[in-house]
Amino acid sequence: MRTVNKIMSVLLIACMAAFGLYPILRTPAEFSPTERRPLKQAPDFSAEAFFSGDYAEKSAAFLLDQTAGRDFWLSLKGETQYRAGAGDNGRIYFADKDYMMEMQREISGERLERNISDFIAFKQKYFPGEEKPAALLLLPSAAGVYPELLPPAAPEAPQSPLLRAAKRQAEAGGLIFPRVYERLISAKSGSDQLYFRTDHHWTQHGAAKAADAWRQALKKEDPQKDYRVALQSKDFAGTTLAKGKRFFYTPDRIESYIARSQDAICLYDAEGELLRKGIYDPEALKGYDQYTYFTGDNRDFLRIETGEHSGGHLLLIKDSYANALIPFLCPYFERITVVDLRYYGESMEELMARGPYDELLFVYNVVTLAEDNNTFKLLN
Repeated sequence: MRTVNKIMSVLLIACMAAFGLYPILRTPAEFSPTERRPLKQAPDFSAEAFFSGDYAEKSAAFLLDQTAGRDFWLSLKGETQYRAGAGDNGRIYFADKDYMMEMQREISGERLERNISDFIAFKQKYFPGEEKPAALLLLPSAAGVYPELLPPAAPEAPQSPLLRAAKRQAEAGGLIFPRVYERLISAKSGSDQLYFRTDHHWTQHGAAKAADAWRQALKKEDPQKDYRVALQSKDFAGTTLAKGKRFFYTPDRIESYIARSQDAICLYDAEGELLRKGIYDPEALKGYDQYTYFTGDNRDFLRIETGEHSGGHLLLIKDSYANALIPFLCPYFERITVVDLRYYGESMEELMARGPYDELLFVYNVVTLAEDNNTFKLLN
């Protein structure tokens, strides 16, 4: 019996030593594709950092991030929480129908109002009057459209009052405000899946409904494109799964709306270099972030030459929700200039010099816009 105890003790010590030495002896991973974030690296040693406690704190974070089998332990934790009936893990809800939805206990109406004020100021300065249409597509998240799927008594902030207030403010400032929320609510009982289960974005089915609402609000003619819906992926695992990892979940399908005219579309960067021909990026389906199949990676500036000769030039200022929407905008414009303020560093005068523009469109998710700290750039 003593021999068995000694063997077990040695094995336990060996396992603990292996786990402790693993992050130190191997080359540390710099990025976690499953968590969608950079991992902590070993801190530099200094006497000042050691005695202040900063070195110990950063070392602990490094060891935690580089733990052997980290993905397994995170999945075990998430699966245990889900099977135990927890409604959330503090970051995402384990909702019905296998949806994982981001938690938003509070959405700042004050910041949302301030950011829309920046939109209005930009519109009034650069697109004055009504000659050049200017619109705001403000989009609900999955929790806003499917609140009935949330766990009972989930402390989720309601989105419809914020959207109603935003509509009043935008229209008073001269922005057209298409009724996207109402369109999505009316469509959610249909067969189309409007939002991904494992990601915070909408599907292209959801984007198609928003495009219809935008077209009707601006009284544009239907382009009569003969779209076919094509399955592109059966194993998309998105950002909300990264925040609530599990062993067993329903992977998402990526479907896209395909039209022959999309073959002529060309995408260029700020320097005028050709990035890709074709609005979709099939190479993205081989990577960890398959949502970038829609239009590509988020970047500060993108110029899209659509090959259409009947339209003008659209200035699109957006967050990542717009990526799945852009293919539906292409038939209406000859050129689309796309700006993501999170990464954009030029002045607005430099941006306007890339015009002239015939139309302005802001596309944001309401949660994103209520957290955004970049709209001040519109005033520079």
